[in-house]
Amino acid sequence: IGYFLPPNLGGFYGQLQYSFSEKTKYSPGTATPDVANNSRTGRYIGGRFGYANGPLDIAAAYGSSTVGDQFYVGTTNKVNTFNLGASYDFGPVKLFGEVSRSKNKLDYETEPFLGGRPDVDLTGYLLGVTVPVGAGLIRASYSAVKYDNNQQEVLFQPRIADPKANKLAIGYVHNLSKRTALY
Repeated sequence: IGYFLPPNLGGFYGQLQYSFSEKTKYSPGTATPDVANNSRTGRYIGGRFGYANGPLDIAAAYGSSTVGDQFYVGTTNKVNTFNLGASYDFGPVKLFGEVSRSKNKLDYETEPFLGGRPDVDLTGYLLGVTVPVGAGLIRASYSAVKYDNNQQEVLFQPRIADPKANKLAIGYVHNLSKRTALY
């Protein structure tokens, strides 16, 4: 279910979303194991709100999704994401950027004796530019993401470094018509 704010709010815009779970009750006729109750798996709630005026566009978004639910084991796995993005069109060049923070959280009904799996945090950003050239558009961006596995120190075991990734992207889009483009 989605709701869009009316378009005439002086540059402000937004959207709210809700997604029902994938399965509302356990059915013995399915292949689902007896220990699984997926009543909340797939549930999503989120929203995005922003302001656009002339060449400036800025928006923030938040979403929470239940990606796993083991009722009898006592765990619920959720992914919560927050983004903040902005763009500014200078005419011949459009700049844009985005920062995001995501948390993969495993909630325990009863905390396991050995501590359980730690939450995983991700922090990322993207900086980019687009430049119109004739009927086409040159695109370039740089992005980076860093994982924080929140690992606990274990006796006689070295801590594994948290992964990270960087990406440089360059492309060109050539518009053949309003609906057809080559890239």
